Amino acid sequence: ALALHGALILSAANPPKGELMKTPDHEDTFFRDLIGYSVGTLGIHRLGLLLALNAGFWSAVCIVISGTIW
Repeated sequence: ALALHGALILSAANPPKGELMKTPDHEDTFFRDLIGYSVGTLGIHRLGLLLALNAGFWSAVCIVISGTIW
């Protein structure tokens, strides 16, 4: 999800010659048309934060488990 978001931001921020730069409304409309739902601009960043915190937590759990078992 985050890779798609990054690709979409880069393509919107760097339009071909002669096209206007697209707004976040265009991004939301694209995903609503494609999959029927869009979490929005703030929602995708909240999702990224949740995934990063989750990865950090489980990484710490694995480090503790591997250190205490061996």
